[in-house]
Amino acid sequence: LLFGIALYAFVQYGFLFNFPLGLATLFSGGLTAYLFKSLFEESLRKKMQTSFSQYVPADVVQRITKSDNLPRLGGELIDATVLFLDLRGFTSLTEKLKDDPELMVKAISTIMDEVTVRLIESGATIDKYIGDAVMAFWNAPEKQEDHHARALYAACLIEQDANIIREKIYALDERLREINIAFGIGVASCLL
Repeated sequence: LLFGIALYAFVQYGFLFNFPLGLATLFSGGLTAYLFKSLFEESLRKKMQTSFSQYVPADVVQRITKSDNLPRLGGELIDATVLFLDLRGFTSLTEKLKDDPELMVKAISTIMDEVTVRLIESGATIDKYIGDAVMAFWNAPEKQEDHHARALYAACLIEQDANIIREKIYALDERLREINIAFGIGVASCLL
């Protein structure tokens, strides 16, 4: 096309078009646009992986982003195990810290971070945080043959490490030692 335009300009108007320079400009412009687009997409992919890794184990995120499989419209029914965790003593915590909302947020955030680490360690996908509660599930987005055991492992791990979590909270402020921080945990398997 570029050669045709150059030939037409020369024959019709006597204009000599610098064909090699035009061709080089065309290719370098296309190559530059392709490189910038690739870098932007890679940056966006890494940002999404980092965000998603807060709720899903990192190895699962990497496999999902490398996979060409797209989610099906309408989803699919799967046998999954769901864990609900509720922070016991939340009312006392909020009453005790009503004059220090920053400390209250820091305490709850620390608790949820500690719980999340243990859930992710067991292969859970975090579904949502609901105030002082967490909902997580296993066997999706990737299949886990042992999802029942993974959920029970997570529940036991959180209960086993409850004292470690409490000590991290108590280290934030002495007033928190007066509050008994405990967890209510329920695990259920069902078809979702």
